[in-house]
Amino acid sequence: MTRPLPPAPRGAAGSRHPAAAPSRIGLALLAAAVLLAAPLACARKAGTPASPRSRAAQDYDSSFLLPRAQQVRWAYEGDTNPALAKKPSYLWKTIGFAAGSTTLDREAMSVEQDIAKVMQERPRIRVLFLGLTDQGTEKLNDMNLGLQRASAARDFVIKAGVARDRTEMATLGSRYAGGDPSDPVAQEKDRRVEIWLIEE
Repeated sequence: MTRPLPPAPRGAAGSRHPAAAPSRIGLALLAAAVLLAAPLACARKAGTPASPRSRAAQDYDSSFLLPRAQQVRWAYEGDTNPALAKKPSYLWKTIGFAAGSTTLDREAMSVEQDIAKVMQERPRIRVLFLGLTDQGTEKLNDMNLGLQRASAARDFVIKAGVARDRTEMATLGSRYAGGDPSDPVAQEKDRRVEIWLIEE
């Protein structure tokens, strides 16, 4: 009687032959290796030191009170009253005033306190207080009113301990007022004192 032949080993795709498919243990080890490698790669990327050029840019920006991208440069034409010995660098702060007023409100005093604090911490800073008015009801007295506003802002930081010779004041009156004289809301933005950095 002829004996039946043993079944041939199944090595094709989908077979259970050991040589044809990886073991479950091998797949688990592979998955674990991928999971461990991903955070390491991210850590290397995150911890890459900045280039000398980017570090220099950061150090340069940190020397200013405001980063260069936020700096509004002096663009006024013509002389202020009084004329300035040196053109300011960029705008630091702005405070507003009520119509016809030279009195600092609570918000303005808070800004002024911050200015005085920073100036005491950084003794090289010199600032200009530039008084401005609207071109409506304030236009007839704009130069005098603008200078009085600048003086009020300047006097506040001097009383807070900042040396007078580190401050200047001037006005442009209503020359650069942009609000519609018939629009009270638009004129409100023109009634202000701008604090400009001369040196820092």
